[in-house]
Amino acid sequence: MASAAQYLGIPDGWLRYDHTTHRGGSPHLAKDPFAFDDAVESIARILDELPDPVDYHHRRAQLTDWTLSQADWEEIHTQLPVPRSRRHVPQLNACKRQCASTLIWTTVTQSERCLAPVIPDTQQNTDFHEVWRNRGGPLYHQFTQARGPYYATLRALLNEYASDLTRKIDQLPKRHSQHGIGGG
Repeated sequence: MASAAQYLGIPDGWLRYDHTTHRGGSPHLAKDPFAFDDAVESIARILDELPDPVDYHHRRAQLTDWTLSQADWEEIHTQLPVPRSRRHVPQLNACKRQCASTLIWTTVTQSERCLAPVIPDTQQNTDFHEVWRNRGGPLYHQFTQARGPYYATLRALLNEYASDLTRKIDQLPKRHSQHGIGGG
């Protein structure tokens, strides 16, 4: 399990639960303590039989340090509908760019949003990290729920960007995985 987690880029601290010693909580594990192992093995067999499986490890390796560039974020923003009210003019701030970058990254890699790289402009900015920690979750939820014309269009544009990025990555030879793809 640890080697699989390492291969997938899952941090060591996330592997706290040991199903071989902890049997409480699940009636299925109480009846058959190895049901979980059998299920994982079954999934692995199914994945092994796929004719053209997605190489998420390759995608994560390509996007190790990738973030949405400021120029791409501004270009996406120009395609959004103009709000009807002046009170609700969407701002083009670092938090929203980070959220957009995270959404694209998680779509392409199918990984957890908390593992997404932080945009370089904000890595040393403690104020940004405080705002991102407090508002990042609700803002990300707005992006993913896509309510209203602004967020619906934004979500569609981010999905389109993610699809284009996915195609580019999947066309790269696997031997170049350690180099990553540009961003910004």
